[in-house]
Amino acid sequence: MMNWQVHAELCYATALLAESVLTMVQDPSFISFVQGAFKFRSCYLAFKECTAILRERNWSEDDSKIHFESGVMLGVGIYNLIVASLPQKVLSLLEFIGFHGDEATGERLLVQQVESFEGYMAVLSCTALLIYQSYLHYIFGNGDADLELVRRTVDKMASKFPQAALGLYFEGRLHQISGRLDAAIEKFELANKVMDDYIPFDAFFNWDHAYLYAFAARWADADATLKLLQEKCSWSEATATYVRAACSYMRAVSECNNNAMPEETLSAVTKAMSSVSSKCKRVAGRTVPIEELMYIWGYYNMFSKNDGTLYKAYSVVLDEVNRLKPLYDCDSTFLPDWCLVRFMQGTLLRYLKQLNKAEEILREVIEHGPELKDEIHSAAFASLELGLLFIDRGHLEQAKERIKETRAYRSFPLSIPVSFKVHSAYKYVKKLLKEDPCDAED
Repeated sequence: MMNWQVHAELCYATALLAESVLTMVQDPSFISFVQGAFKFRSCYLAFKECTAILRERNWSEDDSKIHFESGVMLGVGIYNLIVASLPQKVLSLLEFIGFHGDEATGERLLVQQVESFEGYMAVLSCTALLIYQSYLHYIFGNGDADLELVRRTVDKMASKFPQAALGLYFEGRLHQISGRLDAAIEKFELANKVMDDYIPFDAFFNWDHAYLYAFAARWADADATLKLLQEKCSWSEATATYVRAACSYMRAVSECNNNAMPEETLSAVTKAMSSVSSKCKRVAGRTVPIEELMYIWGYYNMFSKNDGTLYKAYSVVLDEVNRLKPLYDCDSTFLPDWCLVRFMQGTLLRYLKQLNKAEEILREVIEHGPELKDEIHSAAFASLELGLLFIDRGHLEQAKERIKETRAYRSFPLSIPVSFKVHSAYKYVKKLLKEDPCDAED
């Protein structure tokens, strides 16, 4: 094969990988995951062909081998990581039609690329590894990222490109997942200045930036950042509107000092909140309950890395518990709000190592599950957290049974991301029990 034909094969395999991922992301339903799984088969065969070319072709007089090899390692690495992270039902289907993914293999290939930093795809390998460790472990896992590996990868990228926006951004992300909010904000601000000419990436960075401002109670900065997101990100207008309205409300609360909130402020917040439903994009016929994304994106786990941040978050949640208690006692329609805030309290108490109190609260939320109806996701979240709490105690058999029971919660908003978290937790507890994590989850 000619040199251009070899690289065309690699481009084709990479395009199939991108198509498979986009098929799953654009509609997070089980059907889309099945469709994506079959596309992964074509991707698998294409990369298998590229691997054979790399091994069998005579590269002695061709200096492009290093670039082709870096592309193959990137593609095969990403493929293995994604397939190994899929929910068990989809994974079983893939194994039935003849192939599987291995997380250790995928990570090893990307780490090898990061350490050698050779070939055109080395930067993308760094980026893929950082996204997997610093994002996917929190969104689709339970925050069990390898912080030391993230640090080494960030340091490698910074040593090659000290003023690159991606390097600065991931430095900020490392601070963020380590619970160092002020240091993360500083790096994000610097990255945004570098990225001014690349608006789509600028918008991507601003999401984390806005949330960090909110967690640090810098409401004016959060409002300004979210205003930019409303203007730039038409695909997430509802989330930006909701979060901006919440930040505006918290800003007003912090400024009124126990006095009555100005009527015009309350009216503006109410109007913004009322407009959210009309801005929601429907995914598989449903809208996403955006107020619960903080849990899905793994921010509670990030708080746990820093006691000061964790106690600050718990204080805010406790104030809300105290505010809602008399309302819920008098009116049962407040049950969904009560269960949500109690779930948040129980989760933070787990990270504060107050396990008995956390278990009591999480069980309370689970018991209310049948009454929650359309708001059942709070009980599903609580059930998963209770399983993770049993792992913290070392009660692994109890943890395994509780995590299996969590899979019974289905057909609620955010059920797909939760199924990923359940799958990740189940694999982890089976590993601790020295059972084969690849066995079917009976």
